[in-house]
Amino acid sequence: MLNGFSAQLTSRQADELARTPGVVSLTRNVASHPTATTAARTDATAGALNPPTPPGSWG
Repeated sequence: MLNGFSAQLTSRQADELARTPGVVSLTRNVASHPTATTAARTDATAGALNPPTPPGSWG
């Protein structure tokens, strides 16, 4: 079971909340982009996952 809530806090508010009895932890919200690549590629294999469609085909 997970008990929690989300809130926008200043650093001072977060520090105070973290010292409150009964508070186990605070976690900063982090955006996650699981389908994004980790680095831009500029070499000849950059399009390896999506090769160009050969001429004359409807791909």
